[in-house]
Amino acid sequence: MEIVEINAKTRRVLKYELAYGGGELALPTGSIVVHVGEQGGKLYLWADTPLLATGTSKLDFLVVGTGDIHEFNGSHYKTVQMQSGLVWHIYLKALEDK
Repeated sequence: MEIVEINAKTRRVLKYELAYGGGELALPTGSIVVHVGEQGGKLYLWADTPLLATGTSKLDFLVVGTGDIHEFNGSHYKTVQMQSGLVWHIYLKALEDK
């Protein structure tokens, strides 16, 4: 493995578990959501994050099943079909710096 010099451009991918119904995540400022999917029977969000970020950004999310009613003020990001057969629809609201 190559040794990487850490600088302002250095990034890493972090994983965050998502819960049914939604919530809020605090991601390093400058993060980019790259994927939402299943791993080991759980739902996760992966974000490409700056290693040297000094602040956090708020990401609101909603996880609903097909046919569920909601009033979330965000955009549909992805639909994930779990191995169990459940289908989750993930909505995200824009990052806000804190």
